[in-house]
Amino acid sequence: MRMVVESSLTRAALAPALTDVSGARSRIRFALLSAAVVASFIAAYNLSPLYASNQNTKFVIGMARAGVGHLNQDFLAHTADPFPLFSLIVEFTHRFLSPWMFYVYAGALMAIYVYAMDGLARFVLRHQYLNARPAFLAMLIVSHCAALRTFFLSYTHHDVMGLMQDGWAGQYILGPFFQPSMFGVFLLVAVRWFLERRFAACLMAFAGAVIMHPAYLVIGTALLVGMIVSLLIRRHWKTATAFAAVGIASMTPMVLYLARSFPAADPETWARAQQVLMFERIPRHALMSHFLSTGAILQAAWVVAAIIMIRRTPLFVPFVLLVGVGIFMMVFAAAGSVRLLEVMPWRISALAVPLATAINLAWLAPIVAQRTARLQLWPAVAMVLCVVGGAVTQWMETDAVKRSPSYEVTQYVKHHAAAKELYVVPSSFVRFRLEAEAPTFVTFKSHPNRDVELLEWHRRYLLNEELQANPDPAMRERALDDLISREKATHFILRSDVPLSRKDLEPVYADASYTLYRLKQ
Repeated sequence: MRMVVESSLTRAALAPALTDVSGARSRIRFALLSAAVVASFIAAYNLSPLYASNQNTKFVIGMARAGVGHLNQDFLAHTADPFPLFSLIVEFTHRFLSPWMFYVYAGALMAIYVYAMDGLARFVLRHQYLNARPAFLAMLIVSHCAALRTFFLSYTHHDVMGLMQDGWAGQYILGPFFQPSMFGVFLLVAVRWFLERRFAACLMAFAGAVIMHPAYLVIGTALLVGMIVSLLIRRHWKTATAFAAVGIASMTPMVLYLARSFPAADPETWARAQQVLMFERIPRHALMSHFLSTGAILQAAWVVAAIIMIRRTPLFVPFVLLVGVGIFMMVFAAAGSVRLLEVMPWRISALAVPLATAINLAWLAPIVAQRTARLQLWPAVAMVLCVVGGAVTQWMETDAVKRSPSYEVTQYVKHHAAAKELYVVPSSFVRFRLEAEAPTFVTFKSHPNRDVELLEWHRRYLLNEELQANPDPAMRERALDDLISREKATHFILRSDVPLSRKDLEPVYADASYTLYRLKQ
């Protein structure tokens, strides 16, 4: 009897320690699972090779300041910078670290995105969270799988998978490469922390987004208004006041910077610049007629479904006001408000759609988990397949860069460029400037934002098109004369099937696609 009592006492004494050990093991398992999910998401989503798409605009100023190649002699390097903090990151990375760190930064922001979406799912699922979490995370990875997105785009010519990730008009928060818009993931984190009543952390995340990208001033304001109204409804007067004060304080530096760095030269110049920007450079982003389609209607329905799902939760008011502010501004923009067209209020959808995806997938997760109860390994299998698809997509993108017709001539320039040279290249050479690290007269993709600088870019673009695309030899000769005498261009890359014969130019490189000419000294 005594031995039984002692054994019971021993178990009772050890119970807290055993509970702590069990809890520690559960936390370790949870952390390892989370790490595996994040790694799977990054691999499945894919990291595009440097330097992709928008990086060729957003990186120029920072790389020039860091002394990369001869970019400090490039026109774009001395234009007004809409992303000053981002340029500091780029400059610091090139000065003291390695360009490979841009992949690390992108991966870290993707991890924050997963963290935010997982937290939103936990809020929606509540007591069902642990059982339904594997299904939710698997669906999250599948819905963001690069291989599936490429497959559907190739065979349907519609970005089906993008409907659950991106907003209207090609606006998005997450992307496969490091750029200022990726800091929008902090707005998603702000929503998670708001729901968890971690208000100080919420405001820090909010500030982290709005100081990195001017577009988040509009999106952030709409979200902040929703949060403040939600707090006022629940009579959290002091917290609502703090949100308003800190929110305004965090947005003020960017507003003042933009007012100082991007003043309108005069109403006429500003209006002409807006015409160039909206109707020639980015009509698919700026004109509602270009993006209001069946896909936009489906996304609107996706958002409405999410709002219905959370109608009795603290997220309802912020989400409704976020969408409501966007609709209100869109109505006035459609009525002819040029100022509202300039800020593109539909950018709010870039936050609303991922929020809706987190909510709707979380609502579906218990149903999927219940109906696939006998197939317990399907989430892991789905993740593995998406990772393999992401790896294949990564290889294909890297291979596509090397197979591009412009790749060889760009590499030649990278290894032979010298100071005081100016390269005139086809306007479609998106990657040339950063890959070659050489001053480039103009490309269509990379443009400044201040009105007078945008008009100068447009003038350069039209002049370059006269040389590159005009079938009239006399017009091409006249453009070439202007580029040499007035613009001080020293090198020209032209299509090899349209040979150039001038005594003042000599070919220094040629392949099947392009020929590089140099101005004789």
